[in-house]
Amino acid sequence: MEMFRNAAGINLTHVPYKGGPPALTDLMGGQVNLMFETTVAALPFVKQGRLRALAVSSIKRSTAAPEVPTLNELGYTGFNGVPWVAIVAPANTPPAIVAKLNAAINKALATKEVREYFIAQGAEPMPMTPEELGAFTKAEIAK
Repeated sequence: MEMFRNAAGINLTHVPYKGGPPALTDLMGGQVNLMFETTVAALPFVKQGRLRALAVSSIKRSTAAPEVPTLNELGYTGFNGVPWVAIVAPANTPPAIVAKLNAAINKALATKEVREYFIAQGAEPMPMTPEELGAFTKAEIAK
């Protein structure tokens, strides 16, 4: 939300919550006007008609909600702020073990069943090499 506030040049009041569920409850109850939430958490409420999806913060439209435009399409060129999860190992893990784990994880993410499961939940698998993940993480920290 802070990245969007800066990109849009608008003032928003930050309301801190102890997690998404209480924030979603207050959004649906009208105590707050908008929020950024993961597709996984918000999509069921959008499908029920309890929330209205205004945009997704990824560069590409969500496979789970292709009718929702991106912020990029709405004029916030280059905006890309997505939640992500990474699988990591201790720093001293032997490179051969890291490579073996990475190959197995990426192989699983490439299967139709796993991809369809994640996409149905509103999550987009992002298979990467350890080097790509390192570069991605550094870029995200810089943002």
